[in-house]
Amino acid sequence: MCRCARTHEDSTSAPVVAVDRVVLPKTVKPLTYRLTLNPDLEKFTFTVEEQVELKLLVQPSEITKIVANCKEVVVHKASLSVGNTLLPITKISYEEENDFVNFEFDHKDQEFANLEIGDVITLNIQSTGELNDKLVGFYRSKYYKDGVEKYGAVTQFEAVDARRCFVCWDEPALKAVFEVTLIAPKTHVALSNMNCIEEKEYDNDKKICKYAPTPIMSTYLVAFVVYEYDYVEAIATETKNKVPVRVYTPLGKKEQGEFALEVACKCLALYEKYFDIPYPFAKMDMAGCQLSAGAMENSGLVLYRETALYVDPKNTSSSAKQYVAIVVAHELSHQWFGNLVTMEWWHSLFLNESYATFMEYYAVDQLYPEWNVFEQFVHDDFFKAMALDALASSHPVHVPVRVAAEIDEIFDAISYSKGCCCVRMLINWLSNERFREGMIHYLKKFSYQNADTEDLWEALYERTSQNVTEMMYSWIYKIGFPVVSITEEIQQDHKVLTLRQNRFLEKCGIFESDDTVWVIPVSYLVCGADDSITEFSLELKERETKVSIPTSSKWIKFNKNQTAFFRLNYQSDSYYSSLVEPIKSKILSPIDRMSIIEDACTLSKAGLVPTERVFVLFSAYANEDNFTVISSLATCFGTLYNIYKHEEQIIEKFKKLAVSIFSGIAAKLGWIPKPNESHLDSMARPIVLGALVKYGDKAAIEKATQLFDDFRKDNNLVIPDLRPVIYSAVIRYGNEERFNQCLEIFQKTELFEEKNRILRALGLAQDEKLISKSLTMAIDDSVRSQDVMYVLAGVSSNPKATTMAWKFLFENFAIIKQKFEGCFLPGRIVKLLTESVTNADDVQTIRETLDKVKFKSIERSVDQCVESIEINSKWLQRSKNSVLEWLSNNVE
Repeated sequence: MCRCARTHEDSTSAPVVAVDRVVLPKTVKPLTYRLTLNPDLEKFTFTVEEQVELKLLVQPSEITKIVANCKEVVVHKASLSVGNTLLPITKISYEEENDFVNFEFDHKDQEFANLEIGDVITLNIQSTGELNDKLVGFYRSKYYKDGVEKYGAVTQFEAVDARRCFVCWDEPALKAVFEVTLIAPKTHVALSNMNCIEEKEYDNDKKICKYAPTPIMSTYLVAFVVYEYDYVEAIATETKNKVPVRVYTPLGKKEQGEFALEVACKCLALYEKYFDIPYPFAKMDMAGCQLSAGAMENSGLVLYRETALYVDPKNTSSSAKQYVAIVVAHELSHQWFGNLVTMEWWHSLFLNESYATFMEYYAVDQLYPEWNVFEQFVHDDFFKAMALDALASSHPVHVPVRVAAEIDEIFDAISYSKGCCCVRMLINWLSNERFREGMIHYLKKFSYQNADTEDLWEALYERTSQNVTEMMYSWIYKIGFPVVSITEEIQQDHKVLTLRQNRFLEKCGIFESDDTVWVIPVSYLVCGADDSITEFSLELKERETKVSIPTSSKWIKFNKNQTAFFRLNYQSDSYYSSLVEPIKSKILSPIDRMSIIEDACTLSKAGLVPTERVFVLFSAYANEDNFTVISSLATCFGTLYNIYKHEEQIIEKFKKLAVSIFSGIAAKLGWIPKPNESHLDSMARPIVLGALVKYGDKAAIEKATQLFDDFRKDNNLVIPDLRPVIYSAVIRYGNEERFNQCLEIFQKTELFEEKNRILRALGLAQDEKLISKSLTMAIDDSVRSQDVMYVLAGVSSNPKATTMAWKFLFENFAIIKQKFEGCFLPGRIVKLLTESVTNADDVQTIRETLDKVKFKSIERSVDQCVESIEINSKWLQRSKNSVLEWLSNNVE
């Protein structure tokens, strides 16, 4: 909690921190690493020569060995420099469970014994490692040059994988200076965090590149790249130090880096102004490669998946272009919030990710206000966070982390999206400018240092005098979020509304056993008898409170624009029916329109409202024209489709209902973009037409198939936005020949975005042989490791593949574990291959099997997965009879 606020805080207690954390002994501290790395791109190995200056933190007599982090690196030789004396390392041993390496030496040596606390010694190490294919540490990254498979060497050190490359003190608080030298082929670009200060010939075909010393920083932000690239460059002229910016692109494709370069230059200037701190590094390089995450914010050298960085002017879709802007804005904000000031330990990961997620939307909204990205935030992050946090197996935003294996699992929608929702709620509570003042104070106070959650609350308090700790305590340190249930009672000319908060769980709706009470800023709109709309607000700090509104009010909408993180359960049948007209007439904002259908859908899953109520609401959206509301509509239809997909009596009528809703929207958008069409209409078109194809509209399927044939003759005949639609149509409704035609395009194209579009569609095949082929592609190296999620996402959404998918998981579990363990992917693969299951018997089998095979770094993911499919199975059983009755009475 906030240290300065403790005197006026009696409703909270200290946050939970893992007291038994596995950390290095506090006997020495690294000051400077001098690293020379020589990767072999043919043998997939590398050598490291390393000298680490270490400051003594205790008396020499208390040091019997030096302990550092090391994993999958073999130390061949080591010694200790103490003044002018070179002490041999007498024994090197490894503690594999904790990723420790022990260096033992003659600690009674006279020169060492004469040292004092604060003196500096140097550990000299020679080691080797493998350029692995697991997307962690120092690893090999596949790319293509003139159709030929090639490899480069890149790094991914977050969270704790610098230790897979060199011996280090791999904890975020142990910041140091890094002096890096890379040996690389002359044909390749060699990059690190800082600018190259010396390059010379190493031998006939190699060069040696030495880089300027870094500012003090954490090990997880160190980066090396050896790759074949072209580049585009610019000077961010509006930054204080005229920061040089480069985007490294595939050979011969410089134009693909221009958009990201433009966004980067603008973002750096924007952030300098917002944070009131100059960009803290010498240059900004950005490069595309294979990466398990979307991107990695290494100081001065940000690495991206190719699809998160490159924009092909002819082949990139509108949504993909927006995604590039969002990711670039996110990673560059980290250069201040995360890199300049770094969390003390991984329990405060959200300090990095929540704020960077907010800043990505802030920056893109400033650069491209016509994109309305804060509306999209509510669909893409707000409701995604709620979906995960509504599980009993969720975790707090500030989450205890004991060992390294637990860290990867918290890079999820809680740390990123829920944390960002809390930031947005806090900004709304404090005001934009007061929040910004507090953040500037925080960044300046802890520049080049580490900070913890309580330091942020203290900094905000020092600038705003607001009790931020009290406001944020339950949101950050407690698991879950509230549902506010509202009951009404008529009293003369007023309705008295009782608002009661409890923790929300999808498996039971209201979880009264949890005694958490959140501080909830509740806003609400009331439409009077004369159609005037008045906004009210209150803070719900207790379990229950009451408000009153005139009986003549036409409707009420709580949580205006979803600024507070709660679900609403209005326990009156008239609530949703009264909102149909303001939805249709668009009196309500797009965010409020989407929140109504989202709340109704989720509350029906939890059993708090009948599922038929969601179907009644759908008609209100038949003339919707807002991209984000259309996205929410499609998401809700998709959620319900997954529940009833195997119910033969229900699903055909359900599809007819979906087609009837989306047809009207599609008629306005059409298949051909209109002159000067908005960016958001371009993004809406594939969602709407894709829904028509998914739900079996014959005209849409025929049109998409015709366009696919046109595309095969000339790929300029189909705009990028529509290509996912045509691929899904011909694979979902076509034969093996169509499948192979798409596969041929996948194999020939060099555009990674095109490959991913096809991978998403391949899993939609209806033939079991083709489904099996798609699944096998995920493990047989025909798909790059980072891209297996795309093909599995297609399989996951295919009703024909539901059983095949989870059986494939268990039949190949050992392969999946071996191939992907160590990065983010195993837990996500488990979820994708099981999340569509609704059959109760299958759910039981999956739970029992996963309990037997799960391993440390996927335990939370497995628990979340099992809980989700159990909830869906119960939703199906509870609702299918009433849903069938409603559809039978309302859909011909």
